[in-house]
Amino acid sequence: MVGFMEKEQFSQEDRESLMGWMERRGGTRQQAEIAVRQLMKKATQLADEESIAPIEAMGRLLSKIAQAEKIMEENGIPIDHDRQ
Repeated sequence: MVGFMEKEQFSQEDRESLMGWMERRGGTRQQAEIAVRQLMKKATQLADEESIAPIEAMGRLLSKIAQAEKIMEENGIPIDHDRQ
């Protein structure tokens, strides 16, 4: 279950969009739910720390994920989205 504070900061549409993104990357529904909860919690913390909107904080986190994957890909490190 999503914590109250995180749930309040993000819409159901945002949550479902993130869940779909995680599932498309090879995660199960359960793994996607856990990852989304963790991302929402971290984004809420980051937003509080930096006095920015939670959705902006989420964007920053997702950009970091994309950047890390790009670096891995450029260095020939396989990204196993199907790993479970």
